[in-house]
Amino acid sequence: MKLLLIFLLSLLSLTAITPERAVILYNKNSPESVMIAEHYQVKRGIPKANMIAITCKPLASIGQADFQTKVIRPLSAELSKRGLWTVDETGMMRSKKFDVIVTIYGVPYKVGGTKIPATVDAQGNPVKARRRKYSEQDAASFDSELTLIGKGDYNKVALVKNPFFKSPLPYTKSPFPGMVMVGRIDGPSVATCIRMINDAIEVEKTGLYGKCYLDQAKKGKGYVKGDNWIKDIYDRNLKLGIPSVMDQNKDVFVTNYPLLDTAFYFGWYKKNIAGGFKNPALSLKKGSVAAHIHSFSAQNIRTVENFWSGPLLAKGAAVTLGNILEPGLRYTTHFDLFYEKLAGGSTVVESAWYATPGLSWHTLVLGDPLYRPFKNRKPSSKLDQDYEFLRANAPLDNAENRKIIGAKAQADKSALFHEAVGLSQMNSVDCLSSFNQAFDSAASPDIMLANALHQIRYHREQGDKEKVLASIQTYRELFQGTPQELPLAALKNIIDPPPPPPVQPTAK
Repeated sequence: MKLLLIFLLSLLSLTAITPERAVILYNKNSPESVMIAEHYQVKRGIPKANMIAITCKPLASIGQADFQTKVIRPLSAELSKRGLWTVDETGMMRSKKFDVIVTIYGVPYKVGGTKIPATVDAQGNPVKARRRKYSEQDAASFDSELTLIGKGDYNKVALVKNPFFKSPLPYTKSPFPGMVMVGRIDGPSVATCIRMINDAIEVEKTGLYGKCYLDQAKKGKGYVKGDNWIKDIYDRNLKLGIPSVMDQNKDVFVTNYPLLDTAFYFGWYKKNIAGGFKNPALSLKKGSVAAHIHSFSAQNIRTVENFWSGPLLAKGAAVTLGNILEPGLRYTTHFDLFYEKLAGGSTVVESAWYATPGLSWHTLVLGDPLYRPFKNRKPSSKLDQDYEFLRANAPLDNAENRKIIGAKAQADKSALFHEAVGLSQMNSVDCLSSFNQAFDSAASPDIMLANALHQIRYHREQGDKEKVLASIQTYRELFQGTPQELPLAALKNIIDPPPPPPVQPTAK
């Protein structure tokens, strides 16, 4: 099995996107954009000849007309001048020597968004300007619009079908007329962008290790598809040997939830960053990949307080996915497909566009597009070696593998190994014993709290409210007066909210 995995990964590396096939697009009018572009070019070893500047106002948005005159036409001309592609007389791409365009902080990340102009009807009566219907949208993320640069002059429509979506072949080995992949290094600050670059390149050398946190919406029929994406990631991680915490309740991970060793996070559906991510002390693992489905998750990527994309990057994520406007669940990036491709060893940018059905739409892929968090498995720390042990003994839901991990947990008195066994048994009462042993072996109050919350979650998912409240009370007494009591108190208020205050009589 291991030999097969090594063979498949080596085969994948032959088709992986290389730095020589990346074009960097930056804004000459933004000193920050120039600086970040130069840093990325050096760190990734991208040819200087592949750095192309545009000149526009460094604002969040650019109009469709300016997008054509200040971006598409000069960029197309420069690609031709540098021999990076050939086009026909209509501007349609015939061949290219690059696979991805990397947009940089300072380059707008939105395009269009205008109203339908005021006109007159057939009888000559004035018609007021109005907002565009969903099918008439001229708004898009800058990057999603840019994926169609190879189509030459095309009539802007609400959405264009992505020819690479769910392709059985890698991007580098498949003809996709007119389609170019686009990824972006951008976020709340220049410092965040530099860290995203450095973290991705550093972590890629060893591989990304840690836990995966998954948060289903559980809000009814219209949300089932997204919940299934989350469940698919959980099932895949059992096979990969990655410990995964999956919340199956309507509420998100509660305030101050101990999101320990977070390498991956996928969840939905809140407008603004919430729950455990509001903890000011939270720092996601270096190189982490974190994304939350919401219609406006990337509406403003400069904020660290609202929406999701900006705050997740500010919390330490190296990669996130987001939407500048409502894409419709059908056309948002399918998290399960993204993770499938990523876990197979592909780059972030290829994984994202493989999983995104539409172009000229609302998606942003934020992070080093060439980053491959599953490229290597060379743990460099004791903790990462422990996570590698779990991966080497996957699948985690195999009884024999659980025995091996359980024996190692007893020998090493390892809370992580006990917890991993428990997480793989969440559909069985046996998980409680594993979490108790993890609690007793814990080296910190937060690890103790995490395993206490796992036990409470089991009782909650079994519908046993009495045991839930009893467990919360027991652990609140244990953690009384400490920061660890806060998420327990928050959970208690969700499950058994206090009665409303009495109505005060109205003064006469």
